[in-house]
Amino acid sequence: MKKMIFSILLCLCMVLALCPVTAFADVPPDTIIGDINLDGTVTKKDAIYLQNYLEGLESFTDKQLVVADFNGDGVVNYSDLANLQSYLELLASAITVTNGKATACGTEISEAAEGTRVTLTADSPPDAMVFDKWIVGSGSNVTLADANSATTTFTMSKDPVNVAATYKPLSASETGSLAITVDGFEVGKTPDNCTYTFESTIPDVDFSADDILSVKWGKIFDNEEGGTEREEISETETFEADTVYQFTMDLDNKGLNTAPAVTVNGMTPESCIIATSNGVPIQLQIYCELVTPMEQSQYTVTYDGGE
Repeated sequence: MKKMIFSILLCLCMVLALCPVTAFADVPPDTIIGDINLDGTVTKKDAIYLQNYLEGLESFTDKQLVVADFNGDGVVNYSDLANLQSYLELLASAITVTNGKATACGTEISEAAEGTRVTLTADSPPDAMVFDKWIVGSGSNVTLADANSATTTFTMSKDPVNVAATYKPLSASETGSLAITVDGFEVGKTPDNCTYTFESTIPDVDFSADDILSVKWGKIFDNEEGGTEREEISETETFEADTVYQFTMDLDNKGLNTAPAVTVNGMTPESCIIATSNGVPIQLQIYCELVTPMEQSQYTVTYDGGE
């Protein structure tokens, strides 16, 4: 009989140990029901805290026990967890991120409840581009902490949020530059006399004469209609004084997807692009106009000895 009574008492103790915790305290004025981690908002993280508590993995303070009683029946149990999860699902609104991702508490999310602190992280920019800013879509009632930072935060509103990371080309100081010197561009000399040297500040990219794919020269002159025309000249035709010449050079693009800042004899080219074939960058095309100096006249002065 004593053994039977002892067994019954032991079973009762085990049952009581599994019973929900009763919370008798009133809700403090500075707390929110459901805000179990006491961070000021009700999020999925609170549901995780409550689940861990019910499974014996967390211990709660008296204050946490009060706010964990989500249905207000005086006890903390799985019914509170179910109600909290349903509440979060009802409050969750969609988050759409273009060129990036949204996270909360280190976990990537596509929706969140109002009041959730959301972190935005932009994707890595394309080649020769850099992060510019975040753009918040119309109807998204949120304010970003720093729209000019690739990683920023906002507090989730009750409305869906649509944001996009945008990018811009790197500046010349960031992409480097290429200075081309044409030696031999002088009156009386020919294109065949010209040599070409290159000075590159582009990171890990150098150019040499071996990278030249083609060079063409043309003479620009006024026509009778008041416009201009181009006349291609041969490699052996001499440069004339006070004349505009069109210089075109095609270079191996050396893996570049965006044209750098280029100068030719200190002049900024009229055009400098990366040409492609079937969408694949293949060469750097440079078009520049160079002008020869005016011909200098020589005068002979004779003094006759008078005043």
